[in-house]
Amino acid sequence: MVTIRDVQKLLAPLARRLRLIADRAVVTLVNDALQRQNLQLKVLADEGADDVERFQNYGHSSVPPAGSEAVVLGIGGARAGLVAIVVEDKSVRPTDLEAGDNCLYHLEGHRILLLKDGTIAIEAKAVTLTATEKFTIISSDTEIQGPLHVTGPITSDEDVMAGDISLSGHDHEEGVGAPV
Repeated sequence: MVTIRDVQKLLAPLARRLRLIADRAVVTLVNDALQRQNLQLKVLADEGADDVERFQNYGHSSVPPAGSEAVVLGIGGARAGLVAIVVEDKSVRPTDLEAGDNCLYHLEGHRILLLKDGTIAIEAKAVTLTATEKFTIISSDTEIQGPLHVTGPITSDEDVMAGDISLSGHDHEEGVGAPV
């Protein structure tokens, strides 16, 4: 006759594996030089885990700072097969977003925001846009606030206004205003 104790003994290994499938961990080191980023983690009661593969979403990559938290899965319930499926540093995560907003952020504070009103806001100390062939801005109204420095020629298909003065309709009399 099969007793409850017999069933418990049979199920104990399965129960252990189920408990080990998912866990929280703390990032202690990141190796970003491999095809798939590897993490060194502290799991459970300071149990170390090395060479934990970190899966990231296609088109986005980041290097989390030490101290970030991770959710890890033990493939097949085995600790030897840990993979990190999400990593976050809650101390620097933006908390000022509204429902539906998206933010790509850095621990130093610069970020790119996709806002519900259709605005994309870039907040940074400096922004460099590089195009190897052509850079096009299409807008019904373009505004630049602050000084503008251009290092190459400027051309226009239309008249250029400097205040109230038209550059194409503005004539100078020969010698007027020229130093003597």
